[in-house]
Amino acid sequence: MDPRSIIAVITDTEDEEFYELAIKLDKLKALYTRNQFTSCKEIFLSIEEVGTEEISVCEVVNKVSLVGGQGFRKCNCSKKCTTKICLCKSANLLCNSKYYNSQPCCNK
Repeated sequence: MDPRSIIAVITDTEDEEFYELAIKLDKLKALYTRNQFTSCKEIFLSIEEVGTEEISVCEVVNKVSLVGGQGFRKCNCSKKCTTKICLCKSANLLCNSKYYNSQPCCNK
């Protein structure tokens, strides 16, 4: 459910080898070489739409993800994950860990 692509625009080049990329409202922290991204003929984003605050690719994925981003949360529940004591339930996420004592989780 995480995006496979991030739409970005080239904002600067260094030594004609490294590219600075930016997404809407933020710029990416790292510099990228030409083989790390694919160019597109269509214009989805302009340089005027990007901001100056730096953000990592993982933070971008977390922002645009439908399920909370890369990685996962693991709850340590001993019940059926129906209360806010469950870390996943309290973050409004579905549990992705196996339920203990072979009982089914109610938050899947």
